[in-house]
Amino acid sequence: MECGKYLYFIAPSHLKKCCGLSLKEYIEKYPDTIFRSNSVVEKHKNAISGKKHPNYNKKWTEAQKLNLSMKMRGRLSGDKNPNWKGIKEKRDEFRNTESVYNGEKVQCIICKKWFKRIINSHLIACCRLTFREYVQLFPEALVISIRSKEKLRSTKIGSNNPMYGIHLYKESNGFYGKKHTPETLKLISDNHKSKKNLKYSISKEDLLYVASKRLTQKNTAIMLHISVSYLNKKLKEFNLLWSNIKTYILNHKGKNNPQYGKKGPWKNKKFSTEHKKNLRIATLNYIINCKGNVSPRYNKNACIFFENLNEHFGPYGQHAENNSEFYIPELGYYLDYYEKDLNLVIEWDEICHYNLDGTLKNRDIQRQKEITEFLGCKFTRINESNSNWQLLPVEALENLIT
Repeated sequence: MECGKYLYFIAPSHLKKCCGLSLKEYIEKYPDTIFRSNSVVEKHKNAISGKKHPNYNKKWTEAQKLNLSMKMRGRLSGDKNPNWKGIKEKRDEFRNTESVYNGEKVQCIICKKWFKRIINSHLIACCRLTFREYVQLFPEALVISIRSKEKLRSTKIGSNNPMYGIHLYKESNGFYGKKHTPETLKLISDNHKSKKNLKYSISKEDLLYVASKRLTQKNTAIMLHISVSYLNKKLKEFNLLWSNIKTYILNHKGKNNPQYGKKGPWKNKKFSTEHKKNLRIATLNYIINCKGNVSPRYNKNACIFFENLNEHFGPYGQHAENNSEFYIPELGYYLDYYEKDLNLVIEWDEICHYNLDGTLKNRDIQRQKEITEFLGCKFTRINESNSNWQLLPVEALENLIT
C-alpha cells in the first residue's frame, strides 16, 4: 500500500492517520487494491460458516414468506424490472452513447463518475441510494462494463469452473444406492404442498375470516396464498357467492354468532401477584440477555432532588443518574432512590400513580409492600404534584434519612 506497510487488512482509520486519505479517495487512487489478506478472508468465512451461522438450520415461516411477497409485489413490475424485454433496447441505445459508456467503464448517472462496475457501497456512500433503488430509478442504465462482464465470465469457464471435470454419477455420487426414509419423504411432500398453496387446510371459517378483513377477491387470495380461480372454486364448494359474503358476515354478528354468550377460560379471571412477578422477571431477563442491560425511563426532577439530598446529608444514594437505579432481581423492580447504608427507599410519584380521588393506586401499594417485606427498609413517597419539592424544607429532608 501507499505507506509501504504490510497489514492483514486495510482499515479506514489507518488510511486517515497514516496516508491522509479517506477510504473513498484511496479506492479512486488505487482501484485494484486488495483490502483483506487471504487469511483474514478465510478467518471471517469460518467464523460464520455452518453451525456457527446465526440462521443455521432455520427456515422462513409461511407468514414471513407471505409478508415479503406482499412487500415486493409491484416493485419490479414492467419497465422497473431489470430483466424486462424492453430494457435491452434502451441499454443498446446507452451503449452507443459515449457520455455514459466508453467500452472500458460505465458512468454513474447521478454522480457522473466512471467505474468498471457500479456497486452498492458506492451508491450508498455517494448517492444515498441502494442498488435496488438505483436500478428502479434508471432501469435502462448499465451497471457493469462489457470487459468486466467478460472477465467475470472467464473466471467460471473451463478449468476455472469448480465443477470442471467432476462427474457425479454412480459411485461418485454421495447418495448413490441410498433411499430416503418414509419420514424424509413425508417432509419433502409436505414442503412441496405448502409451497404450491395452502388449499389443503383452508376451511370455510378461515376463508370468511380473511375475506372479512380484506373484502376483495385478489387480496383474500393473496393472504390465503392461493390463486383467484382456486378461491372461486372453494366459494362454490362452500355454496357462497362473493357478493353475499359481506351480508353473510353481518348476519353472523352478535347473537347470530355461534360463539355469542360463551365465556373463554380467562373470563373474569386475573393473574395472581406471584404470576405477575414471574412474568415481570422473565421479561426483564429476556431483555437483559438480548441487549445486555435495561435502562428504565426516569424523571429528571426526581434526580435533581436526589442529588440535592446526597449533597446536603452525605448519604451516597443510588438513582438513575448516579450509577443507575437499584435493581432487585428477585422481585423484578427498579427503585427510584436507594441508600444502602441507611436502608432507605424513596419513590418519586407523578400524577399517574394516583387515582382521581387522590388515593394511591393499588399496584403501587402492592409494590411498596413487596419491597418493604423483602428489604426490611424505610420507605418514603414524594408526590411531585402536591408538594413544592424544589423548596422542600431542611427539616423534611432530615426526616427522610432519620
